Amino acid sequence: MSNIQTDMNIVANLLRKQRICNDISPISNAIAKSKKDGVYNVEKLQLTVNIVPRETRPNVKVLSIIFDNMVRYQNDVVNWDNYCFRIVIKGNNEIGTFKSAWHLDYDIKEHEYIHPCFHFTFGGEKIDDVNSGGLLLMTTPRIVHPPLDFVLGIDFVLSNFIKKREYTNIKSNPQYLAAVKHSQDRLWKPFVCSVCNTINRSNHPIDNFFSAQQLIPTIV
Repeated sequence: MSNIQTDMNIVANLLRKQRICNDISPISNAIAKSKKDGVYNVEKLQLTVNIVPRETRPNVKVLSIIFDNMVRYQNDVVNWDNYCFRIVIKGNNEIGTFKSAWHLDYDIKEHEYIHPCFHFTFGGEKIDDVNSGGLLLMTTPRIVHPPLDFVLGIDFVLSNFIKKREYTNIKSNPQYLAAVKHSQDRLWKPFVCSVCNTINRSNHPIDNFFSAQQLIPTIV
């Protein structure tokens, strides 16, 4: 799994070089601990977005994104128990602090409502203390999304919160591009293949991964 550690270091150094993250110690700590148990647990990594996306309400000058991600590997296979991907977005102005949050859940338990085994949900416990004002906060819809490790999680944040020109510049870095591809091959390829096999009516299950019906319960 040294390839994962190398890729994480590449992304960490790029974040620091681009001044998106001043303190990469949560990444370094996660890499060091992973050598003992195969758990890559990046906790409370703070990313800074200096150009706030248009139409953000209320108006804030800077966004701080708190990033958490945990993936466990056993014998080069992901053990999805205790999987975590979460971002909490904070912004300040003269009135106070404002928060938003998204998390990518892994959940294969039976529920009263449809649950794709990997799904994005807005909100959650990290904004339970927020005054919702005129907003209606709900746990639905649960949006199907392939799993995210550290590299793919950072790429998700960058592709959604910084300008296209800056993101394209980062993506032009061959080492960054290779790191993203490694993670996509490891986590997204089986996801896509599982879905494609069902759509193409193929009877070739993907080893060590979920069925298309678990990934997208509405697929027929």
